[in-house]
Amino acid sequence: MRSIIEQYAKDLTTGRLAYSFDHLSRVYFYAKKLSDNYDDQILHAACFLYKIILGKNSKQDSADRAVQILSETGFPVGKIQKVVEAILNSDIEDTPQTLEGKLLHDAIIIDSLGAIGFARFSIGSFFWDKPNKLDEIYQNYKNFVDKALNSFALPEAKEFSKSRIEFSQKILQNFYEELEEE
Repeated sequence: MRSIIEQYAKDLTTGRLAYSFDHLSRVYFYAKKLSDNYDDQILHAACFLYKIILGKNSKQDSADRAVQILSETGFPVGKIQKVVEAILNSDIEDTPQTLEGKLLHDAIIIDSLGAIGFARFSIGSFFWDKPNKLDEIYQNYKNFVDKALNSFALPEAKEFSKSRIEFSQKILQNFYEELEEE
């Protein structure tokens, strides 16, 4: 079942950079590092299916597609709604209620910090916000990092992210200084 879910995720994310299969794999890796007491079936499915559809309604569309995929793979029916709930509460502004939802939420933030996070954010911003200037990318990433500091659902996630947060702040400082040189 896991390999089928991952294959769906690979197929549906082919050709992406910001929300690639590699991103989904890292999210799952980070989520597992934050706790030992979770339902791995729910966490695995949520991490690999949370962003399989992009667009204006990506959370709802991904959740709807996840229901189809999980139903096809023989995923336990009683757990499908928990995967959906985690997906629907995965954005930085959300407040997930389940442990698996909190793990997914925080792991997504973690993967958006640090060097890889900055690269993903820079690439993604050209699709999300259509910036015309580098200072717009700077401001968008600064807003994200500032918001991330107070958005973790689990204290373990903030501690785990400490070096990534510091690195992101250093990137922002250097980015700002270089923009000022122009």
